[in-house]
Amino acid sequence: MTFSSLFLLLLTPLYVGLIYMVNKFNTKNPIEFSDLFIGYRQNFVNILIYSLISGVISSIAMAFCFLPFFFVYPFLLIGYPILLFENSSAMEALNKSFAIAKENYGVFLLTGFLGMLISAAGIILCGFGIILTAPFIMIVMYSTYCAFLGKPRQIMYTK
Repeated sequence: MTFSSLFLLLLTPLYVGLIYMVNKFNTKNPIEFSDLFIGYRQNFVNILIYSLISGVISSIAMAFCFLPFFFVYPFLLIGYPILLFENSSAMEALNKSFAIAKENYGVFLLTGFLGMLISAAGIILCGFGIILTAPFIMIVMYSTYCAFLGKPRQIMYTK
């Protein structure tokens, strides 16, 4: 594992923080900068384990000429919201995400593909747009979670 891979692994709790901020926006709660770091305070180890497992799965899929990644990604789409809102273990999140995606694979495939396409638009069209468009996939994850599992429970976290 290279240094950059380890660094990216340690940044994955920020993905969960972005999903949490989207949830707070959706429920009309005030958003604070510290909300971005909820993944470091809640379920941190399971987020890292899930990220490592999904990273290995994605890397293997990408090694097969990149195309299989698009067919594997839908199974991993709602793992981070499950980790956040259900406070589950990494394997529970992976299994639940896989089971739900298996039943609704076409919807998950199209949703994941469109989310990645919009997120990639910031990179392709204008390099500085990555800051604004890359987090869009987190919104897709949250929306897909809400569509298939309902509105998430309210997370009460005291500082």
